[in-house]
Amino acid sequence: MVLLSCPLRLTRRSGTSHPRLTERGGGYGITSEGWNCSAAFNAANSSNTVYTITAGHCAPGTGNVWYVNDSTQSYQRIGIQTAYRWGGNCDSAGRACDWATIKKDNAALDTYGTVGYWHNVNVQITNSRYAAQNEDADRVGRTSQDKVGHITKPSATVTYDDGTTLYGMYESTHCSRQGDSGGPLLHGSTALGIVSGGNYVDKPCGDSDAQSDRHTYSTRIQDVLNERGLHVY
Repeated sequence: MVLLSCPLRLTRRSGTSHPRLTERGGGYGITSEGWNCSAAFNAANSSNTVYTITAGHCAPGTGNVWYVNDSTQSYQRIGIQTAYRWGGNCDSAGRACDWATIKKDNAALDTYGTVGYWHNVNVQITNSRYAAQNEDADRVGRTSQDKVGHITKPSATVTYDDGTTLYGMYESTHCSRQGDSGGPLLHGSTALGIVSGGNYVDKPCGDSDAQSDRHTYSTRIQDVLNERGLHVY
């Protein structure tokens, strides 16, 4: 069990928010069932069907519709959540932990294999893999980003304040805020994880030196891609 000095919180957010305007890749704000989260990465299957990946705790279940906001704050449909996992052991046969896939069905919405940092900086994602201990990483979301951090544990156990325990998570020295759930954890052009929650969600958060008292937990993206037969692009 991971013991921390302050409670671990999930990072979804209720109500209306105003996401950054980027290409429709990872890092942008998405909403469903009254909850605001972030997109991690776009991925595709062998038939080139596109899926947006986010956190499973944002809107548990299947069949719910996800939207992204445009510059006038009117909603653009992305598609329907087709699969999700929330809780348990990522290494088990069920491949649980915290992730969801949204099947794109809006032909008018352009989707890209990029991650949108703040200030209109976009990075093309070219590959995915498992992260290594002490590896540098960036975290991006609709509410905040933290470009200075590293992986402290490649397989951590975390219990959130709602009592849910997750196993096999990345622990990193990033801060995160409410609304950042589902956002990407990445190293350069490499997809590493899907942000789940942390212990710093009610405090200021931005690009800064990594601090040992900050912890963010992320699901390993490679587990999700393997299970769903997807690849980043």
